[in-house]
Amino acid sequence: EKVSCSSENYIETIKFDNCDMSGSIPKELKALHDLKIIDFSSNNLSGEVPYELSLLDGLEMIFLGSNRLSGSIPNQLCAKVDDGNLKTIQIDCGRESDITCADSCCVCNENSPVNPENSWDYNQKATWTTLKTLSGDIISNLYSPQYNAAHWIIETDNWKNSASSNFLYQRYVLVLMYFTMGKDSPFRPDSEKNECLWERVMCNENNYIVHIEFGGCGMSGSIPKELKALHDLEYLDLRSNELSGEIPSELGLMMELETLLLDSNNLKGALPEKICTQRGSGKLVNISSDCKEGTQHKVQCNCCFNCPSGQSQVKVSCPDINIKVTDSAVSETRERNIRDRCNAISGDDAVCQHNSPQELATRWMISDDKMKLDVFSQAF
Repeated sequence: EKVSCSSENYIETIKFDNCDMSGSIPKELKALHDLKIIDFSSNNLSGEVPYELSLLDGLEMIFLGSNRLSGSIPNQLCAKVDDGNLKTIQIDCGRESDITCADSCCVCNENSPVNPENSWDYNQKATWTTLKTLSGDIISNLYSPQYNAAHWIIETDNWKNSASSNFLYQRYVLVLMYFTMGKDSPFRPDSEKNECLWERVMCNENNYIVHIEFGGCGMSGSIPKELKALHDLEYLDLRSNELSGEIPSELGLMMELETLLLDSNNLKGALPEKICTQRGSGKLVNISSDCKEGTQHKVQCNCCFNCPSGQSQVKVSCPDINIKVTDSAVSETRERNIRDRCNAISGDDAVCQHNSPQELATRWMISDDKMKLDVFSQAF
């Protein structure tokens, strides 16, 4: 109980909250090289937070609220927050606390770590309630990406969308997806910028998200059902991650979706009927998943456009069409993105029909166009 391990039997999570711990935090924790989550909240721990915790390269969350700790959070730990590796440090940093921490480094706990709204003002509580309407009770789970995303929106984000903002949900969904990613993810939310200016994201003229490319971002866990809130989304790429579980039926509620790319993950089960219905009658024309016979995690899919073998990290929608590309991974990714985007625009798999105008136009954009546009260009 209270400990979980990786598939290699190395400890990843320690949940010793409410365990009557006393004394100092053991510096020997530095020996647990695979540790990701430490929860020592609601104990009687005292003394300073040891800098040795900063030696844990995989550490993602530390919960130390409701203790009697003192001193300052080590600069080495705060540096890991700044780098984006360590995502949460929760401590007692209220007025009655003896411990200090930079505002950008820690999440302050004045009462209960599970009920942070006790210390929030009216607007913060309203935002929490609105986000809970979308995510449900899981948002109160201390270890969930929903919990961490909500805290980021309410306590860290300088954009300060109100609970009634039309853009609150889409910003929250992007941050939620970030909290499912590994420490080396190329995506980082920027609290100073509109989400439409974040990397791997595109918006329409009304500033609603239409394009998300999170392929190869180290995502794990289940696909967030909260994606259903992105009503204008046209292109969703979640390929080459570690996503597991079943594909949520909520994706079938996204009426503008044209391209859904889910292959090279650990997903299982059947593609929900709602999504296949969109493939037949809606705008959704391009679906990929690990649906090929012989793949380790086979998805049952009767409407998928592409069932890759799972052997390559870069998937091309039309493998039978030869396009000259360099060996660069960037060039391969650009080819894949252009082909998928053009196919979503043309529909009916026209891009994959040899010598069709659509296939020739796509080939020209990839190989011969001197502008070398990618799908994120406004001129694309």
